Amino acid sequence: MEILRRKERGQSTVEYLLISMALVLFFAAMFRFLQGQLATLFKSAGIKILTSYY
Repeated sequence: MEILRRKERGQSTVEYLLISMALVLFFAAMFRFLQGQLATLFKSAGIKILTSYY
């Protein structure tokens, strides 16, 4: 029983680490993608706003 508990605990730890790393990588990739998209969006919106005043 003792060996089985250690394996389950080790498996849970590995699964937790893998899921955590996958989430970190996913959010980092989304941040990089959205950062470029938002910069483009804000530039075009700023140009439209400034051209409406001038």
